[in-house]
Amino acid sequence: KLTNMFRFFVLAFALVAATNAINLDAIKPIAGGLMKGTVAQEKLQSVLAQANSDEKVKSIDNVKMQVVAGIRFIVDFTTQEDKQCTAIWVDAPWKNPKIQIVSVSCK
Repeated sequence: KLTNMFRFFVLAFALVAATNAINLDAIKPIAGGLMKGTVAQEKLQSVLAQANSDEKVKSIDNVKMQVVAGIRFIVDFTTQEDKQCTAIWVDAPWKNPKIQIVSVSCK
């Protein structure tokens, strides 16, 4: 039984590591961790919708990513109304829903 449990944990760890690697490749960070383009903007707009926020993204100004129990994103962005906002969420692909702990604040 102990051997089977060990195999299960090794397999689970490998699956989580592979899932995180796939997601990091899909988001393509550029200079200084900044990600731009339609993929990033669509992801942010999806997170805002999940947080029941009516903000519409005009531009992404800065992105920070940190590996935690998933990938934690801190995204500074400008709305179409020129408000400066920050969205924070954790992307955990093995959970349902995969986007966890969403907060949005604007100045």
